[in-house]
Amino acid sequence: MTTPEQEECTTEMVLMADIAANKFIFQVRKEALRQFQTKLIALRKERKPSTNAFAIRVLLMSCRSERRRIDFALELIEQSERFIDGTYGVSAIDELSAQGETIK
Repeated sequence: MTTPEQEECTTEMVLMADIAANKFIFQVRKEALRQFQTKLIALRKERKPSTNAFAIRVLLMSCRSERRRIDFALELIEQSERFIDGTYGVSAIDELSAQGETIK
């Protein structure tokens, strides 16, 4: 049988792992989008007659809006990390101080 402290610790670990995974996914998506935008800008600068300038502009606008959404998601993830650190950090400090008192 697990104690409430063990369950809380496990919950914290699961939440932090989930947040770390989501953060990594969004960072990878943002980098891939940045690379795609760079290629689109290079195509636009070439001004070849065969390129569709309107399509490139639309794709660049879509990339910008997607990057804004990714930035917003990353901000939410950072807020969640701070919240979890604040919520569980206090209980972890209390637990450590209780262990220190037990040792004395």
